[in-house]
Parts: sequence; C-alpha cells; structure tokens
Amino acid sequence: MKAGPARLRGGRRRSVASACLAFVVYAPWAFFANLGHGSSRALRAGCTQGVLSFVLTLTLTQLMEALFRIPRSPWRGFGLALAGAVAVSSLLNASAHAIAGTPEILRTVAPVLIIGTAFFVSYGLNLVRVSRLGEGAAHQAE
Repeated sequence: MKAGPARLRGGRRRSVASACLAFVVYAPWAFFANLGHGSSRALRAGCTQGVLSFVLTLTLTQLMEALFRIPRSPWRGFGLALAGAVAVSSLLNASAHAIAGTPEILRTVAPVLIIGTAFFVSYGLNLVRVSRLGEGAAHQAE
C-alpha cells in the first residue's frame, strides 16, 4: 500500500495523541515511584519520565509507521516495527534515568516498558488493520 497524504496525516495524528497520553500517564507515576527519595528527586524523575515518554512515544510511533512499511507482508512489518520500538524504548528509558540520577530506575521504568510494549503491540496490530483496510479499498477501486 502506498503512503498517501491522508495516510501520513493519520499516522502523525495517532503519534501525537499517543505521546500526549504517555506524558499524562507516566510523569505522575515516576514522581510517586521516587517520592521516598525526596520531592526534588521525585520531581526530577517525573519530569524526566514525562518528557521522555512524550518524545519517545512520538518518535517511536513514527518509527513503527516507517518500519511497518519496509517488508511487503503486514505481519512482517508488525514484527519489525514491534522489535524496533521495544528495543529503542528499553535502551533510552534506562539510559535517560541513569543520566538524570533517578534513584529507582527499575521501579520507574518497569511499568513504562511493560505497558509500553502492550501499547506497541496494539499500535502495530492497528497498523496491520489499517493496511488491510487500505488493500481492500484498493481492490474495490480496480
């Protein structure tokens, strides 16, 4: 399926909406996960995770959209997109918190990675669905 202007706008819209939701969900979690180490460190962890979640979700969903289109098979595209997003998310979440000095890194990023992986699976399955809908429309036009 070719990526036309409407398809690209839909992908961007999905990415921005997902990124905003990620910020709202994960910033407070990181704050509370680190509150036992003082409000200053908890606030730093919350801000780090909120911004990181927004940026990573925005960029990783765009990465998934691009990786999904590489193979010819929607299911291979799903696998490639999922593997790429999970690998990059894991590496960058742990690295950013190590750099920021987050005291409870594992406790902070574990829910992000678990829920994030579930999100990436559902996002990838939606890409398969949208791809199949596009193929059906293309066949009907012929």
